[in-house]
Amino acid sequence: MSNLLAIPFFGQGADWTVSNTILLLMLIEAGLVVIALIVFAFAMLRKYLRSKSRGNLLSATSVKEESHCIGIVLDTSSVQREFRVGEAFNSNGLIVLADYTGERGRERITDYVVDRPRMDAAGPQTVTVRHEQFTMSYEINITAPVEEQRNPVWLMIDADGAPREFKVGEEFRYDGLVVSAYFDREPFTEEVTGYEVIAPDMSIAGEATVEVNYQGLTASYPITIAEEAPVEEIAVAAEEDEEVTRYDRSFTARLILSTDETKRYYSAIKNELLSYKKAHSRMSWKRETFRVPGGVAAKLGYRGNTLCLYLPLDPAEFKGTRYKVEDVSESKSFGETPCMFRIRNEKRLRLSSDLIALVMEKRGIAKTERPEEDYYLPYRDIETLVEEGLVRSEVKAKSSENFFNKD
Repeated sequence: MSNLLAIPFFGQGADWTVSNTILLLMLIEAGLVVIALIVFAFAMLRKYLRSKSRGNLLSATSVKEESHCIGIVLDTSSVQREFRVGEAFNSNGLIVLADYTGERGRERITDYVVDRPRMDAAGPQTVTVRHEQFTMSYEINITAPVEEQRNPVWLMIDADGAPREFKVGEEFRYDGLVVSAYFDREPFTEEVTGYEVIAPDMSIAGEATVEVNYQGLTASYPITIAEEAPVEEIAVAAEEDEEVTRYDRSFTARLILSTDETKRYYSAIKNELLSYKKAHSRMSWKRETFRVPGGVAAKLGYRGNTLCLYLPLDPAEFKGTRYKVEDVSESKSFGETPCMFRIRNEKRLRLSSDLIALVMEKRGIAKTERPEEDYYLPYRDIETLVEEGLVRSEVKAKSSENFFNKD
């Protein structure tokens, strides 16, 4: 029996016994157990490490979720503090820090909002910075732009409102004179003051020149010095063979004393002229002048009892057309506006709009949206107008016969 169990193993001899076989099996089993324990130990260690790592992550996340902002701080050491009116605002260089609870502490943030200040007026302005429900602010200063020096290039004289006719020996006056200068940068045209007026010799009858000086520039306008000052309008003598009264009516007075129809023509033409861009008017004693960029656009005045429109157009261009204009270039007062158009009826009122449009087209002036105004002037008697200074009166000790027979 024992011989039957003596089986050779790995080339060993036949003396290999059953006990040796059992011992070998036990060793193999023990090795397997050890290997299993090692594998189990590694698995447990791996599980432990994973658990610990996950716990740390959850703990960090919890801390982060629990922290919240408790305020903001501004660092404005590098921001621009001085601006000019109209300059674009910027907050370049601004640093915003947020304070958080917990371990986060203070952090720089970028999700803030800057409320832009007004930049159209000089003075201090406040810049507000917002993050969540917190706000902080800092001050900036806005200064007015420094005006560049403008230099006048030439002078423009408007003497329509100034006295142009004098008596020998009469004191020279230039009240109503308007002096404008054309400058080398915008605004190009501007009414100026501080000019010098050089009066002519008032002891000599005839034509004379008045010089106006301003910052090295000179312009002039003519006046007439006569033995007797001409009178524009004549009224009826107060008492026959005793005294007569002469009336010099201003343009405004003529409008006030005119018919309602003429007043309506005047209001319509004035609205038409002022409907163009940057058009404006100025009333003088004898007429009303309308200006646009580039110079005089029109004048309104009277010839006799007829309202007339004077335009800077060549009268010869309208020969043979339906625009029955007249040439008044011989008058010094209308050197700029030699084309006269009498406003006698509705047809001529409509045609006046065409002539005005032609002037504005040549000047490159467009129409603007402007509500019409009523320029109607209610009637007042001549005595009231004298008291208001709109009519000048002069009493002469001459007979009415001699007065009215005077050429």
